[in-house]
Amino acid sequence: MVVIAGALLVPISISAAEVVGKVTDPAGAPIAGVEVVVQTQSNGEQKGVRITSAISDSSGRYEIHGVMPGAYTFVAGGQTAVCYVDKEGVTIDWGIATNAPAIAIARRGSTSPDSKAQVSAPR
Repeated sequence: MVVIAGALLVPISISAAEVVGKVTDPAGAPIAGVEVVVQTQSNGEQKGVRITSAISDSSGRYEIHGVMPGAYTFVAGGQTAVCYVDKEGVTIDWGIATNAPAIAIARRGSTSPDSKAQVSAPR
């Protein structure tokens, strides 16, 4: 706690979340080496600014830590999806094919599949 000129400043704690998921091909096989990028969506900032990213490992899994709650654009395999990240985090699984738009399945929470929503957008 800090007191300055009679004002009381109390630190505000905002929890950062995790974004996790898996990247697979149409047959369900994992795809390694796909970059999943987090970009700004709105809230007064310039849209589409790169915030952070992760690369899928040999099992197709990726983890992005320290994402503040808010709406973001996610980009993977040249395709995009918009998703809201809350304090519980989000899991986004990507299905990527060379001849079709990507499909991203998002669910609230970075560890358990409790509420599913499908988001997809062709590029």
